[in-house]
Amino acid sequence: MNTQDMDRLVSEYHAYIQNAERYGADQAFKAEALNYQWAAEICSRLVERTTGAEAQEWLKKLAACEKKTRKLWTELYTRVRKSEPETGSADDSACGTQAEEPDKTAAEQKDADACYWSGLCCYHGYGMEQDYTQAVEWFRKAAQQGHVWACFQLGICYYRGQGPDQDYTQAVHWFRKTAELGDYNGHYWLGYCYYFGRGVEQDYTQAMEWFRKAIELGHEYAYYWLGICYYHGQGVEQDYTQAVQWFRKGAELGDEDARYWLGVCYYHGQGVEQDYAQAAEWYRKAADQGHKDAQRALADCYENGRGVKTDKAQARYWQEKYKKFIG
Repeated sequence: MNTQDMDRLVSEYHAYIQNAERYGADQAFKAEALNYQWAAEICSRLVERTTGAEAQEWLKKLAACEKKTRKLWTELYTRVRKSEPETGSADDSACGTQAEEPDKTAAEQKDADACYWSGLCCYHGYGMEQDYTQAVEWFRKAAQQGHVWACFQLGICYYRGQGPDQDYTQAVHWFRKTAELGDYNGHYWLGYCYYFGRGVEQDYTQAMEWFRKAIELGHEYAYYWLGICYYHGQGVEQDYTQAVQWFRKGAELGDEDARYWLGVCYYHGQGVEQDYAQAAEWYRKAADQGHKDAQRALADCYENGRGVKTDKAQARYWQEKYKKFIG
């Protein structure tokens, strides 16, 4: 991880904490909870990308952020449920059997955001036992009112079979709604579905189009998939140089898959001049993030002295890391 990446993440962490601490619990409680959650996610990334005392320090901050997040979300769920009128709730609504009917309760009519946050609390198990079915009911209420994040979460639940049975067609429906509302997650996941032919007929050209749209909106993981399309010639003529360009962009943003595949290109001299040292460097970056194929590749570099000095101990170390993933 380079210094610029580190500085950016640390800056984001401090910004989220400062924003969260400025929010008053009564006027912006949801924002406070979300800021601490985002700070926790950044801490988690920093733990993975640092070592020694520095990693331990971020681990402590991660624990503190997670504790604060759980407390805030628990209180948030309690607040939302208390604010709901006694005449209606997710438990007695028609969400399950009449999903497309207009919602009736005052809470649903006035505050799609509250429905979304209720769903997210149920989804993660904050303030209650984790309950995907209940989460889907809340997400659907909010999604029917055009709540973009609820549309996305509903798509995820259908895609993964969390709550309802797995249904890729329904997942695509909600991802498309998300994209129509301008959220890059919808564009990214539509690209993913078209790439694998889940819920739609497999179409690499369509996949590339959606990945490009996601990139234009700032989705950091779409770079990798666009690179894969160029690498394998899926939806476009095979072009290793273009693949390297997109892998590099994703790698610079910290995507472990992009880092691994950039290493692959350097190792085999595809789209760039063959350079084992560069390959080993990118393998290491991805391996440090837990990428199993990168760990195996780095072990091979140490075993055969490619890009690094031959080191049997390091080769065994990374081989053991890899074996943990495959059982």
